[in-house]
Amino acid sequence: GEVPLIQEDGEEAQVITLCSLMTECWKYTPEDRPHADQCYQELQWMVSPPSAERWDRLEYSPKSRSHRQHEVLSRPLRSLRYLKIKGIYGSSHNFPLDAPVLESLVIRAFSLDWTTLSGLRYLRIEKTRGPSTAELLSILKASPQLEYLMLRETRPGYSNPDFLPSPVHLPRLKDISLTSLPIDPISYILNRIDAPSLHRLVCRSDGTYIQDRTLAIRSAGRHIGSFSPSQDKIAIELSVGFGREMFRLAIGGRVVVYWGTGWIRSSEERWLAHFAAFGERIDHNLCQEVQVLVLEGEAEGYRDIETAKCLPILHRRFPRIQELVVKATGKKGADAICKRLSSLPLYGEPKEWIFPNLTRIRFDGSVELAYERILLLIDARRAEEQTKTITQLKVTGGTINPTMAQRLRNSVEVLDLTGVRIVE
Repeated sequence: GEVPLIQEDGEEAQVITLCSLMTECWKYTPEDRPHADQCYQELQWMVSPPSAERWDRLEYSPKSRSHRQHEVLSRPLRSLRYLKIKGIYGSSHNFPLDAPVLESLVIRAFSLDWTTLSGLRYLRIEKTRGPSTAELLSILKASPQLEYLMLRETRPGYSNPDFLPSPVHLPRLKDISLTSLPIDPISYILNRIDAPSLHRLVCRSDGTYIQDRTLAIRSAGRHIGSFSPSQDKIAIELSVGFGREMFRLAIGGRVVVYWGTGWIRSSEERWLAHFAAFGERIDHNLCQEVQVLVLEGEAEGYRDIETAKCLPILHRRFPRIQELVVKATGKKGADAICKRLSSLPLYGEPKEWIFPNLTRIRFDGSVELAYERILLLIDARRAEEQTKTITQLKVTGGTINPTMAQRLRNSVEVLDLTGVRIVE
C-alpha cells in the first residue's frame, strides 16, 4: 500500500524533530548549541505526549525563530479552545492551523497563517508583523461571536483606501483596544466595524505630534455615535475627560478614549479641531437627548484651561444640557469654566449663551473652588433672559466660610454642601 510521508504523520514527524535537535546539540561551537530549556521544551512534546486532538488549552513559547520548533502547531488541534503564543519578533508558522473550535487567541511576537482563523471570541495580537487590515477584517467577518479585540504594537499592512469591503457586523463585541498603531490602519479598521454592543474603545496612534489625527479621531468617535439610548426615562449623561495626551467621551456606559502623541505641544487650533472631530459622527437626535454633562480633568492639572475652551464645541453638539458636573479640575480650570458660562463670548464665536437650559451645577471634592466666581456665574445667568436660572448647587468636600455659605443659600433654591467644612 501507499506509505504516508513522515512529515504528514503527527507521531512519526517527531523522529525528524529529534534528529534535528540532536544534530544541533553536536555542533562544534558551544554557542551554537541549543540551551537546556530549549531542549527540554522540545523533548516534552516527543516523549509520549497526550494526543493533540484532546488538548483544549495550549501555551507555547518558542525560544528561537527556527521553523522546526513549531511542529506542535502543525498537529491536529481539534479540541483546542485557548491558544497563547509568546514568540520572538520575526518568528512565524506559515502553515494552516488545524483548530476548528478555537475561541481565544493570544499571540505576541509571532505570525500565523491568518487566513485559517475563524470563530474567535477573544483575539489579542501584540508586537507582531501583521495581519494586514484585509486579513484582520476577514478574521473578524469569520468570527461573528467576537467579544474582545486588541491590537498592540502591530504593523498591519494598510489596504488600498479606495477598496472598502462591506462592513463587519460584530453584535457581541464589547471591547476594542488599538494601541501603538499607525494612524491610517486605525481609521480604516474602525470605519469597517459595526459593534452595537460596544462598551469600551481605546485607541493610541503612533506618529509625531505634528501629524493630523483628525480622520482617526473621527472614526473612533463614530462608535460613540452608534450608541442607542434605552427606552427608560433616565437622563442621558455625557462624560468628557481631558488629559495631557488624551480625550475621553462616554455616553450611556459606552466609553471611547483616544490617546495621541504630544497633544500638549499641539497648537490650540489643532487640539480643538481634534476634539470637535471626536463628536462629529454622533447622531443628532441622540445629541438632543443628552441632559447631563460631566467634565473631568487630570489630577496633574494638564489641559485644565482647555476644558473651558471646549465648552462651545460641546454646546453646539449637545445644546440641551441641564446639569453640569465638574471633577478633578484645578482652580484655574474651575474658574475658566465658570467664567465661560457667565457671559457671551467677546470674539471669534457666535454670540450665544452656552447651555441656556443649565439649572444644576455640581463640583466634587477634587476641585479647587473660588466661590466668588460661582456667585458671579449664578448672578449673571439669573439676570439674563436667554438663560434659565441656576437653582441647584452641590459641592462635596473642601472648606467654606460661613458668610459665603449664607450668600450661596440666598442665591439658589437648593444648596448641598456634602462633606464641606465651614471654617472662619
